[in-house]
Amino acid sequence: MNIAEARLCGEPIPPVQLTEKNGRYYVRDGHHRISVAHALGETFIDAEVVRIQMGELR
Repeated sequence: MNIAEARLCGEPIPPVQLTEKNGRYYVRDGHHRISVAHALGETFIDAEVVRIQMGELR
């Protein structure tokens, strides 16, 4: 509830942390922030993305 209250009061919330691998995104931290943004009808959320690249296997 604190995240929702902060968002509704216009307080900044930290960006969520995502991992991207092969074009898919996985939430590392921020599940509640994402659910609050979704419930409020927001289509964008600030995020920090870590990309995992796999080298060629030999």
